[in-house]
Amino acid sequence: MIKNRNSKIIIILFCIFIAGTGILFAALPKKDYSAYEKRYLAARPSLSVSSVADGSFSEGFEKYLADHTPFRTFFVAVNAYFELIKGNNGSNGVYLGREGWLIAKPPERNNRLTENLNRIKTALHIETNPDEYRLINIDGKEENGTGRRYSAKNAGKVR
Repeated sequence: MIKNRNSKIIIILFCIFIAGTGILFAALPKKDYSAYEKRYLAARPSLSVSSVADGSFSEGFEKYLADHTPFRTFFVAVNAYFELIKGNNGSNGVYLGREGWLIAKPPERNNRLTENLNRIKTALHIETNPDEYRLINIDGKEENGTGRRYSAKNAGKVR
């Protein structure tokens, strides 16, 4: 008898929690920007036959619901503390440092210089020989449409 009574209490509390969350979602004002997350929150999607048919309404409403859930900041913080207790450091690129400092993961560095130089070479039609350079007139005058090419090995000789 006690087990049955405890089960009913748990079910009733769960239903009150779900209903209360729905009521608060409808009643509380919605924010456009989250200072805590430093980002704009999802806007309410527009309802139309085409948006329902192509699935964009359900995706948009899911994002809207996730961003505007009551007490979302509290639940996110509880989840972060739970992850730390479990030993998962580095949740979403944020690491826990000494003395409680939160440190953002440094961005991955890629060699953009090489990528940019290759794009310039492609745009100017320069051969891949690193000893060869092309001079381009900046005064608007072109010589045979290509400019003059000079080689570092044969300095002073025009090819």
